[in-house]
Amino acid sequence: MKRAQKTAAGITVGLLAVVLLPGVAFADEVRDGQWYLDTLNVHDAHELSQGAGVTIGVIDTGVNAEHTDLEGQVIGGTDLVDSSGDGLDDYFDHGTAVASVLAGQDDAEGVLGIAPKATVLSVNIFAEGAKTTEAKLMATAIHWLIDNGADVINISVGGGGDGATKAAIDRAAENGVPIVASAGNRYQDYGYGEQETSGTSNPAAQSGAIPVTAITPEGVFFEDSLDLSLASQQPKLGISAPGAAIPVAAADGGHRTTHGTSFAAPIVAGTLALIKSAYPDLDYTTMVARLIETVDDKGPEGYDDKCGWGVVNPLAALTEDVVHEDEYSSIESYADDILPLEEQGKRADGDGPAVGEDEGGE
Repeated sequence: MKRAQKTAAGITVGLLAVVLLPGVAFADEVRDGQWYLDTLNVHDAHELSQGAGVTIGVIDTGVNAEHTDLEGQVIGGTDLVDSSGDGLDDYFDHGTAVASVLAGQDDAEGVLGIAPKATVLSVNIFAEGAKTTEAKLMATAIHWLIDNGADVINISVGGGGDGATKAAIDRAAENGVPIVASAGNRYQDYGYGEQETSGTSNPAAQSGAIPVTAITPEGVFFEDSLDLSLASQQPKLGISAPGAAIPVAAADGGHRTTHGTSFAAPIVAGTLALIKSAYPDLDYTTMVARLIETVDDKGPEGYDDKCGWGVVNPLAALTEDVVHEDEYSSIESYADDILPLEEQGKRADGDGPAVGEDEGGE
């Protein structure tokens, strides 16, 4: 299998550069703007898997579940800042955008998600209007999602570079739940003006997380993306995905176009949801191998700090045989084992508490 840590006192929402679409955008303004759907052969991938039966946890600023792109896609959540909240109020216009890239429904209008039949479980860790929050909430959010049935976790905010977060990431892997995290953006606003940063943000830099950098429509590294220079080397899991000029759902019900690794990460997390739905019996290591081994190499041959192993390829992740053996593991996953599209999502899990039950966590 293809395979310096940065600490932070708090967790931050990536600085967003946005272009607002006027009024209520027509379907072609949004859908045609999703250039990466063709670049990544997403429509062909959807002939094989749409993420049915998979729950994606989103640790962010909350998700507006009533947005037309997300109606019926969000099954609940929690608010770790406001004990009376349910994670379904987007305080910063960020979590809704991330969720739309993950699971925007395929109704020919608005944003089409990478996994349009997957469902979203939202955890808000930000107070209204705040640009930072307590680092300890990252670990708590991960534990909550594991306990409440998440199959994949997407983290498009930065922070949580402590031992508790690392322990939570390890527990997620032990429970078969991959964690995808944005590598971070070069320019951040922590509430006291824009600051230039470098390296790799946490929790993307943590061992066991899958860190994601961004590429442009031209297929090159997006220079406003942080790189993987501080990402963990064991295991080495970094990859890249489209993260520039990305149409997203806005928390106010409209749409906007934005950029950043915040929106590259959900393309990768959505791809894992496609894999999970199509190959429901894969163990954690093999599922991650199917993601990493099928990327399109970019830049220098092999791993590099800008694009990691390469750019995510959802179609190849579903259609290629993945066979790898080394001194640590033996992995075999054959395309012939794919579950037919019409059978995906029909298996009842039955394990774990119902969504919304409080099972604690750290």
